[in-house]
Amino acid sequence: GMVGGQALDMAEEGRSLRQQEMERLQALKTGALIAAAAEMGCIAAGGDELERAAVRRYAQKLGLAFQIRDDMLDVVGDEQTLG
Repeated sequence: GMVGGQALDMAEEGRSLRQQEMERLQALKTGALIAAAAEMGCIAAGGDELERAAVRRYAQKLGLAFQIRDDMLDVVGDEQTLG
């Protein structure tokens, strides 16, 4: 999950990652958290298994997009602006 992704991220810091490794890392971080939250919302709303799967896929992709942007900001962002 997210903690494992963060631990892996810290362990791999400074090392060039292959695309597959980077995608796995990004999916484990924010993607896992957003997917879990979205799926719980779907369950609370009475969603069936197909709806839950669709929400989970969407949320994983949203989390991946967020994580890619966050990682890019780590490289090119201004620390004073980002905090």
